[in-house]
Amino acid sequence: MKILLRNLRTGHYYTQNGQWTPEAGQAHDFKTSLSAIRLVVTAHLDAVEFVYSFADPRENFILPAPRPSY
Repeated sequence: MKILLRNLRTGHYYTQNGQWTPEAGQAHDFKTSLSAIRLVVTAHLDAVEFVYSFADPRENFILPAPRPSY
């Protein structure tokens, strides 16, 4: 399983260092939900969701990311 971060507005996936790609295969794997949440909070990202990606795409699921409060 991979944990990816997807922008709701563009559909692009987070790679690293603030970069985004339309290709899920090039996306950064956060490995843990906590790592992904930390980035969302520290980078003040909004309009993003977590994509839990499995080898069999039928098993994939999506969760909304927490909305940062400033």
